[in-house]
Amino acid sequence: MKYFISGFICMFFILIFSPAPNAEEINMGRIFSLTSQKKTLNNIYQLSLEIEKAKYLQIRSNYYPHLKLEHLSSERGGDYEFEPVVSYRGFEVPIDINIFRKYETKLTLGQLLYDNNRIKQALQIEKSEILIRKEEVRKIFLDELAVNLNLYFGILATKRKINLMEENLELINKIVSISEVQLANGMITEIDLKIINNKRREQELFIRAENRNLKTLKQILAERLDISSVSIQGDNTPLIQIKEQTFYLEKLIISNPDIQIQELRILQSNANVKRNIAEKGPVISFFYTYALRSDELLSTNGAWIAGVNLSQDIFSGSLKKQRIIQAKKEKLLQEEIQKELKEKQKVLLLEKFRKTEEVFERFSIKEELVEIYSEKVQIEQSKLEAGKISQLDFLKTSTEYTSYKIELELLKIEFLKNYFELLYITGLLDSYFGS
Repeated sequence: MKYFISGFICMFFILIFSPAPNAEEINMGRIFSLTSQKKTLNNIYQLSLEIEKAKYLQIRSNYYPHLKLEHLSSERGGDYEFEPVVSYRGFEVPIDINIFRKYETKLTLGQLLYDNNRIKQALQIEKSEILIRKEEVRKIFLDELAVNLNLYFGILATKRKINLMEENLELINKIVSISEVQLANGMITEIDLKIINNKRREQELFIRAENRNLKTLKQILAERLDISSVSIQGDNTPLIQIKEQTFYLEKLIISNPDIQIQELRILQSNANVKRNIAEKGPVISFFYTYALRSDELLSTNGAWIAGVNLSQDIFSGSLKKQRIIQAKKEKLLQEEIQKELKEKQKVLLLEKFRKTEEVFERFSIKEELVEIYSEKVQIEQSKLEAGKISQLDFLKTSTEYTSYKIELELLKIEFLKNYFELLYITGLLDSYFGS
C-alpha cells in the first residue's frame, strides 16, 4: 500500500508539471489542409475508387480470351446381359466387375469477336459510376470543410468581440479610478460610483460568457481537425471582392457536386438505353476445344474442334422491348430530376448572393457610423477633461462606440461566412484554396 500511494503521488506531480501540448495555430489554409488529410475521408475516397475500378476491370475482362477446363466422370452399376471383355496381348479377358466408368475432359479456348457494343456501353456506365463516386466524396469533403470554416469564423468573431469588450473594460476601469477620486472630493455621489461599478461588473460578466463560448468553439474545431488545441493569432481575415452574379451562376452548372453527379446519372441512363438496344443484336465468338474421352470399356480417344458461335435471339416476347422502354423512361426521369435540381440550386445561389451583398452593404454603413462615433468619443473626452460632462455621459458614448465597433467586426465575419457559403453552393469552395 505504501508503494502504491508513493507511485500515485509521483504520477500526480508528473501530470501536474508536464508541459501542456502546444496549441496549433490555425488559419483558413491550415483548416483546408487538415480537413483534406482526415483519415476517414481519404479511406472513403480510396475504397470507393478501388470498388468501382474492380467493377470496371470485371466488365473489361469480357474482351479477353477465356480458357476453361471441364472434366466429367460417371459410373453405373448393375447386372448386364453380356459379359464385358477387354483385349490383352491377343487374348480376350472378361471383366468380372459390375461397375463401369467413363470420363470426358475438355479444354476450351474462347474469344469474343462481336457483341453489338454490349460491353462498350457497360464500360461507359461504369466509367460514369467512378466519376460519380469521386464527386460524392468531394461533396462529403466540401460539407466537412464548410462546417470547419464556419466554426473558424465563429472563433474569429468571438475573439474580436472579447478584445473590444476588454478595451472597453480598461476604459471603464480608468473612469472608476477617476470617479473614486471625485467621490473623495465630493464631486459625485456614491450612487454615481455604484452605477459605474455595476457597468464594470456587467462588462466583466459579458467577457466571461464570451470566453466560455470561445473555449467551446475551439474545442469543437480541434476535435473535428484531430489536433490537440486551436490557436488563432493576429488578423486572419482575407480581403474579399465579390464577383458579378452571372459568374456564380455559370460556375454553378459546372462546379456544383450535386449537379455534376446528376449529369453523370444522365450519361449512365443514356448508356443503359444503348446497352439494352445492343441486347437485340447478335453475339459472335470463336472457340477451340480439345477433348479426351473414355468409354465404358476403358478405351480412350482424343479429338479437337474449332469453330465460330453465332447467337441471335429470334423471339423473346416483349422482354427486350420493355427493357428498352424502361431504360428510356429512366433517362427522362433523370433529366427531369436534373432540371429540378438546377432550379433549386439556382434559387439557393441567388438567395445567398443577395444575402452576401446585403451584409456587405450593412458593413459599409456600420463602418461610417464607427468613424462618426470615433470623432464623437474624442469630442466627449475633451468635454470630460474640461469638466463639461459627467463620467456617466462619457461612459454612455464610449459604450455605444464599442458596441458599434463590435457590430462592425461581427459584420465583417458575417460577410466572410456568407461569401464562403456562396462558394460552397457554387462548388468553388475547394478551388478557392487552389485545389
